[in-house]
Amino acid sequence: MWFLILVAFISLLVYLSIFKVNTYWTRKCVPQLTPLPLIGNMGSIILRKKEVSDITQDIYNSFPNSRYIGIYQFRKPTLFVRDPELIRQITIKCFNNFPEHSLFNNDENDVPKNKGLFSLGAKSGWHDMRKRLNGGFTPNKMKDMFGIINESVDTLVEYLSEREGAGVDSRELFTRLNCNVILNTMFGIECNCLKEPPHKLFSMGNEINDYSSWKFVRIFATTISMTLTKLLDINLVRGELFVHFMQAIKGSLRERERNKTFRGDMVDFMLDNKGETDDEPSAKKINLNEDEKAMQLFGFFIGGYDAISALLAYSSYELAVNPDIQRRLREEVEGVTHLTYESLMNMKYLDMVVSEVLRKWPIAVFIDRKCMEQFVIQPEHANEAELILEPGILCWIPIYAIHRDPKYYPEPEKFDPERFSEKNKHQINRSVYFPFGAGPRTCIASKFSVYVCKLVLVRILQEYQIVECEGTVPPSDVSKIVIFLSGSGSKVAFKRKN
Repeated sequence: MWFLILVAFISLLVYLSIFKVNTYWTRKCVPQLTPLPLIGNMGSIILRKKEVSDITQDIYNSFPNSRYIGIYQFRKPTLFVRDPELIRQITIKCFNNFPEHSLFNNDENDVPKNKGLFSLGAKSGWHDMRKRLNGGFTPNKMKDMFGIINESVDTLVEYLSEREGAGVDSRELFTRLNCNVILNTMFGIECNCLKEPPHKLFSMGNEINDYSSWKFVRIFATTISMTLTKLLDINLVRGELFVHFMQAIKGSLRERERNKTFRGDMVDFMLDNKGETDDEPSAKKINLNEDEKAMQLFGFFIGGYDAISALLAYSSYELAVNPDIQRRLREEVEGVTHLTYESLMNMKYLDMVVSEVLRKWPIAVFIDRKCMEQFVIQPEHANEAELILEPGILCWIPIYAIHRDPKYYPEPEKFDPERFSEKNKHQINRSVYFPFGAGPRTCIASKFSVYVCKLVLVRILQEYQIVECEGTVPPSDVSKIVIFLSGSGSKVAFKRKN
């Protein structure tokens, strides 16, 4: 009898605990999606039943007249923000209230692999590190890398000449090319991953960016509890892979320092301890040790590995299925007699095309922010009440869904570079176009990614047409690492132009 009473009492406590968590947003007068016990609204993501882009779009459309929606990452209340002005407040105007990511944010652990720029928190020197690293992606620095990137693209042009007219998996093709570019510009390692067998770091890079369902769940666990993260030793990269990469990067750093050679790449930049450049003289001087230098270079590898190759895969698909747009772009390319960094940056229609690719296929499905200081959202509509966000509350900002909202972009499924013409681009609210994130935490290498994409596209169109073939389908936007579009699953062919 007493045992049954005890069981009933414990069950009641568990129920009340779950009920309290799962009604958090309702009690704050915030419209919310109905959560399941323990897993909240993460069921479809955990089971991979739907693409993450579709899941966020479904959430976005569930309350079309609301500025925000309450959801739950397992037991963690999360505010899904729809309103552009509120997004601007969170990411820019009130950045000090939301200075951190929730995924892999770390202000306590001194393990080197948790000291990359993405993982650094406000207390761990993120701001100073960001300033230090900004100098690696200035126009002057990217201009210095023009020749290095161009040499990597030479391997692609040679590869295509051997496979003219044959359908190729665009994602696989550009991942191999991008590995060449990243290893060459970031690590100072010259290689050709388009040949078989590819460089060993290519295979390791694929493993780092390939996420099984279990690893997928473990990553989301980092948003729940840093204690749980430490207990399960959750990291983006398997220990042996991390050690191997760090050894390779440190080897490049030591060899460059020993030989006193200069290539104009990121290795040179990291070896320059001045911490400031002509482009950013105000950057605070930070002397990085070898581990810190290697960790930042490794972070650039992880961040750029998927982003650039996905951007190129989506670009090649859109050009293949929109031959009139490709024809106009080729005319602009053919009008450039000598390809330089300056002439590349001055190609206006190319910029329109890449901007529209990023609008339709943003690199990130959503971005997240973590509230670190109390933030008050004042009511603007009759059905709203004053909403106080306490420290620890997470926010999701749905880039993909906003970029495909017909309220901001008429016919959002249509690929239309004219949206970004000189005549039209001023009509686009900056708060509804942010393919690489928003505010001070935006992707540090966004301009580099666009730069590489533009250079590759121009080099291809100088000699080839990108055409449809058997297997040309809209690239799958199944997210491989929770928040990034993968751009996989589509084939295109390259034919020498007439």
